[in-house]
Amino acid sequence: MTPSQFNTIYKETTANLFEKPITVTQTRKLIAREISMKPKDVQRAVARAEGHSVEVQEKFYDITDPGTIVEKARNVLEQIAKDDIETTDPKKADDSSKPCHQKTSDVVSENSVGSTTPDEEEVFMDEPAHIQYLKVEFVDDDLTCYIYRINDIKSACRRRVKSFTDIKIGDTVYARWPEDKLFYQAKVIDPSVSPRKTMRRNSDSMSVVTPSKNKPGSTVKQRRNSGGAQSGSHLELK
Repeated sequence: MTPSQFNTIYKETTANLFEKPITVTQTRKLIAREISMKPKDVQRAVARAEGHSVEVQEKFYDITDPGTIVEKARNVLEQIAKDDIETTDPKKADDSSKPCHQKTSDVVSENSVGSTTPDEEEVFMDEPAHIQYLKVEFVDDDLTCYIYRINDIKSACRRRVKSFTDIKIGDTVYARWPEDKLFYQAKVIDPSVSPRKTMRRNSDSMSVVTPSKNKPGSTVKQRRNSGGAQSGSHLELK
């Protein structure tokens, strides 16, 4: 997909699909995934987004019913986007969501959609990295969740934790549940590191991580009713 095609579909999706705005990097991730899984649907969505006539779409994209096919492609993108932003604040998402296989010619600046300069290009590397995370189990309902950000964890005395290295297996902590953003008592069951791909930007190394997608169903309400949430902890994800 060329930078021009990407810019167009990015504007189309952010304008029409999502209840929350998503970043360029998140959209790039969704499109890259869809290209590998459903290339025809993405091509059709791009054709519609670029304003091609029905005749052009049918000729170059093999569309018999443009409206239905494009809507299907949009729905696929929307569902994946909702899944991906469940545990991530899209306004604060960093560049770690960019796929490692992207070329520099396809990179779009998040601050200036539609333009790139050499200073804004990122080079993606397939080098191993060690990403720290915590796996915690909530006391009230035994649900588990992966914690990648230090701001999403507090010590047993509700103080901020400076580093994941200060926490070990069996420690009691307060962890933020991504669905309602409240802190609940939890037990650390796996502080660990994991190999991931990295990218380099202006000589800085940034990590690629995938947040947990656990869904609590009605258990969040059960925690809230039982007084599991800590007062003053209703914080938005940063």
